Amino acid sequence: MKTEYLIHEYMWSNHCISGNKLGWGITASSMPEDRAYLRELEKLAQAAVIDKTGKTEVDELVYSSVCGFVKMSSVPCESGEDKRQNKRVRIYQPKAPESNPVAYLAPGGEWAEEESVGYLQPLFLEEPEFHRKDILQEMNLMSRLPEFMQVVFWCLSGHSEGINIVAPDWKEEEFAEKAKRLMYVIHSLLPQPARERAGYVSFTREAIPSVSFYFSQKVCGTKYFNLSEKSERNDWENTQTALDQYFYNGFAQASQKEDEIYRDFQKTAGKYLKTVRDNGNLLKKVEWIFYDIARKHGQSALSIEILSENFPELLYWVCKDKALEYVAEDILKEIREYKFSAKERQKYIENLLTGMTGRSRERILKEIDRVLGEVFEEDKVEFASLLAVIREKNKDIYTSLLCETLANQKLSDYGKSLFRMNARDMESLYKYVKDFNEEKVPGEQKDEILRTGIGLLNEELFDKDRFELFDKIAIHLNRREQWIKILQDFVKQLQEHAALFNKKQLDTACYVEEMLGGYRPETRMVLRQERGHRTHRIKKGGQSKDSGEEDSDMGRRYKKAAETEKEKARKTGTEIENVEAEAVEDSLEEEGPAVPFLLMGFPQGFLTGCIMYLSHYSLMIGHWKIALGMAGMWVLLMLNYQAVIIQRKASYPLWKVVGLCLVEGWIIEAAAWFFRSQKETVLFYYFGSNYGMYSGSESPSPEKGKKSDGRRIGTCRQIEKEEVMERLADDTIESFMNAIEERLAEGQKNKIPFSRFLEEKMDAFDYSNTSLAKKVFHRVEKKKEGTVSYVPVTRQAIGAWLRGSMPSSRDIYVTLGMAFEMNLEEINHILLETYMGYGLYCKNIDDALWIALINGLFPIDAFEDVRAHIEDILEENIQQDSRSLATMDLWVMLSEVKTLEEFYELIRSYKDEFKDGTRKFGQCLEEVIEEEYGYYDKAAWFLRDIGCLHCEAQFSKIRAGKAVVTREWLLRFCIALQPTYESIEKLLAKAQMEPLGITPAEVIIEMIARYKSNSVANSQEIWIMIESASERLRQKGYEIEEDLCRKYNSVYELPAAQKWWFSFCIGRQILKNEKNREFGYEKNGYCRFAMEDKLLFDDMNRNKKNVSFKKSAAEYMEEGIDNWQEVEFQEIPALLIEKNYVPDALDMEKFEDYCYVRRPSRFTKDFLRNDMYFYAATLYSIWTGKCYQKENGMQNVEEIQKEFIKNNLDGKALLSILAEVLGEEEDGWKSDLSSMVEAVAKVRKNQ
Repeated sequence: MKTEYLIHEYMWSNHCISGNKLGWGITASSMPEDRAYLRELEKLAQAAVIDKTGKTEVDELVYSSVCGFVKMSSVPCESGEDKRQNKRVRIYQPKAPESNPVAYLAPGGEWAEEESVGYLQPLFLEEPEFHRKDILQEMNLMSRLPEFMQVVFWCLSGHSEGINIVAPDWKEEEFAEKAKRLMYVIHSLLPQPARERAGYVSFTREAIPSVSFYFSQKVCGTKYFNLSEKSERNDWENTQTALDQYFYNGFAQASQKEDEIYRDFQKTAGKYLKTVRDNGNLLKKVEWIFYDIARKHGQSALSIEILSENFPELLYWVCKDKALEYVAEDILKEIREYKFSAKERQKYIENLLTGMTGRSRERILKEIDRVLGEVFEEDKVEFASLLAVIREKNKDIYTSLLCETLANQKLSDYGKSLFRMNARDMESLYKYVKDFNEEKVPGEQKDEILRTGIGLLNEELFDKDRFELFDKIAIHLNRREQWIKILQDFVKQLQEHAALFNKKQLDTACYVEEMLGGYRPETRMVLRQERGHRTHRIKKGGQSKDSGEEDSDMGRRYKKAAETEKEKARKTGTEIENVEAEAVEDSLEEEGPAVPFLLMGFPQGFLTGCIMYLSHYSLMIGHWKIALGMAGMWVLLMLNYQAVIIQRKASYPLWKVVGLCLVEGWIIEAAAWFFRSQKETVLFYYFGSNYGMYSGSESPSPEKGKKSDGRRIGTCRQIEKEEVMERLADDTIESFMNAIEERLAEGQKNKIPFSRFLEEKMDAFDYSNTSLAKKVFHRVEKKKEGTVSYVPVTRQAIGAWLRGSMPSSRDIYVTLGMAFEMNLEEINHILLETYMGYGLYCKNIDDALWIALINGLFPIDAFEDVRAHIEDILEENIQQDSRSLATMDLWVMLSEVKTLEEFYELIRSYKDEFKDGTRKFGQCLEEVIEEEYGYYDKAAWFLRDIGCLHCEAQFSKIRAGKAVVTREWLLRFCIALQPTYESIEKLLAKAQMEPLGITPAEVIIEMIARYKSNSVANSQEIWIMIESASERLRQKGYEIEEDLCRKYNSVYELPAAQKWWFSFCIGRQILKNEKNREFGYEKNGYCRFAMEDKLLFDDMNRNKKNVSFKKSAAEYMEEGIDNWQEVEFQEIPALLIEKNYVPDALDMEKFEDYCYVRRPSRFTKDFLRNDMYFYAATLYSIWTGKCYQKENGMQNVEEIQKEFIKNNLDGKALLSILAEVLGEEEDGWKSDLSSMVEAVAKVRKNQ
């Protein structure tokens, strides 16, 4: 059978036939008269790929909605008149629309020697015979068929780039024909509508991400499939889910047999893909269709764990795509037929809760309700366990299950039972209600709960606890006004009969009255006055007449309704006398019992003993101010204790209270001094230094003790103390993390979850993850090139936000709001203030730029250019009248600006006000720096000391009031500076910015500032906490820029060659010191080196500007070091030893982490081991940019290994030694410093 093809030719020419004669265009065609159609073809040919470095013909298949399948053959040709690289493209397309891959893949390059002009005769070709099995066997793919199926369906996988098919055994001239044959196999396996996505390029030498399939001889793409049997197989199975493997293996078998499963799948999947609108997760949806078909034909099922884990996602898709409804019903039927164990059923419920979204909520709620109903009938214990899981995981669902069930006329058995069981007493009712999400409880259900509670109140009218619990129930259900109305009616009745109550009843009545007074302060306190009058009458008259309390009960009014007024008066008089008698008894209180008094005093006595011990110890070491503070603290403690006793209405003299605490305190203090006397050594840590204090006559042994878990060497007592310190450090990080997480959770409390907001907006605008990602931008700063740009986020980032993660930068929120067509007010209040904790402030020049962007004055890619122009305006010296403006007026003026020039003119008009704000901020910055660090002659010295040298240019301009102060710059600066919380608030206010928000980075800054105010932690400890916290938050899905929370980032960002050369120079310097026996032993311990910050901030920053240093790094990394012992190296000043050098506290900051032996013996190899340990720990900080943490062991080595892989470095020998030095080895070290430096010298780029 022959097929007719239309032919067209495209190139740069001076006689194009589609429009303009000169330029790129169609020069010849089988249908030259249809210019509009030819221009569509030109769009396709314009992007045609050619072999730029060779002359290999390249075939390409594309699909166009206008032109259908188009086959193109391209070759390079001589340049045209514009002297640019030219190409010649021959375009083939079946004249009649074709869906048979044999037809549209058949044509190939048939070139005339000269350029074709005008009309081209259509081409008639016999359909070639392609046999899928023969092609698969020819290319040795039969044994790899399941793996190859992932290649076949790559075009449906949603990847942002195509797959590179590597054929190292093919010759270049064979690629066109063999690629065509393999693409026939792929197209024949794909359902017909999917073939439109399966374009290909037959040969390339570089990656082509925009094409689904591209062939090459060598690997040039990040995702590739190698056809050679000799090559390493792709490690795809590790990334495949169980559903993926089921599909690829099952479809591979079905395609070989071409059985009913294969045919049904092609038909069903083709029909689905033809009508589907949502292109997200297409492959997963097709896999579910195949699974459903396979199960209907009797194939094996996936495990219940896999089904329950993936089913919620399928339900979500069904809510958007009704064509998958039948698949979900079949899967649900399969799940319901399975006999769950208790553990499996709980896991199923957890999966449903985890995978629930706003769209799939109703379906999942219905399924959970069904499961609970079944379990309730079978096993009440398991039912209670499942309900507890739901309550813990999702209180919204928990509330909806119980309350929506109760609100329904047909109550479920478990709904009726739970409500009936918890309505028996007030305490149970409160426990039942307190876990509800008030917003999810229907109004009629709230009323039903209140009616039940009122009934329980009426059962015991004078039970104070019931009123307290019911008050909590009413407030929790947001029925405050109803509760107040009930209280008003009840208090009114109580006030009318106040004279009839006994003491207990009157106390309860007063409590209820005071409760109403808390809600309505204007309430008259009649009952409280009545209680006061009774007390006054008793004190005045002294009556003590007594009669039975049962005669004064309120209920007597109803029993004696027939009594005369005289009898009522007599009864009332008796009532008053009884109340007076009880009041007299209450006024004659006796001293409380002794046993509770002694038990209550134990905690106070223990605290007294601790205070006495610390006060004595402080006086002993000369810190009398601390002792005075402790004494003041003890006085406050005693006063508070006495107040508690009085509040409990217990009568104990003050002298007994103080005496008991002092006696117990002396006992505790004596015990403390006794245990302290048993210690051989006590270590004191103060700003990183340690000073040994010996409590006995014995001095510490100079002999080396056993090695502990952290490789610390010393006496056994020292080891115990250090282990305790390590645990305290861990606890500190844990408590610090808890504080951060609580602050982040508090910031999002009572707010719409960001994932829900995003999902609703995407549905409203019909955005997919990919389409939205193209409209949302984030700031990317390339410090090496000194450039800043705004690039689109990835669709994976959008997916992460939908799963619960949150962006943390303002540029993302602003451009996201613009993508959703939100105005300035909506972006400011709905997005920024809700999810970042602060909005835009028009008097801050940087915020004014964002306002102008939102108002559409310029595109996002021009943001940095506009910022630069604004800075030029601020630096202008043109004299003009100083003008000021109210904030609201400036908001209005910014909103009314229509063009960018008007915006510039507005900034120019009020330049002095903006500059004045920046200048005041610069002055405040200098004040804060001086408060925190002291005075610095040069800004560079200060920035070097805090590791922030890359901020120098901007820092100088800010101090002069000539730069735009951005919040991002200020946050980076605060991370490095670590000022107090008050200083941060002052800086933000002077910069005319909102206070610290609720983004992860700002919460870390806030928590660090508050932590520092309550501790004496040094900078190194703070940085370890910052790095640990940011890493854990990143693992939990929060977005934090890596360079923001890395102490030695200025070193980490250097080129790998410079870091390697600096590492080598450090090792050579230490070797040189060893040769000269400059060990630097001092009385305060091993103080061989200055602090790490000086080495990495000062020396490294100085060297990276040294031309000789950079040249040596590049040359030796490229050529290698022949004789590392003879090569000339750069001197490291921080490692030079001054004679009689005594380190100060700053030099010794956290120094013990860089020592193998804290106090080495002079007659051992401890000093040499310290050199190796210090060198290894320094290498860790150089290559990772983070503070070294001794307790991490092999984790430190693994991090260095990852950096080597990232920089394509081969350092196996060095990593082996680092594992020996920093790892968990206990058998001693086999290497020395020389072998370590030699291993560093051998580190090379992988070839």
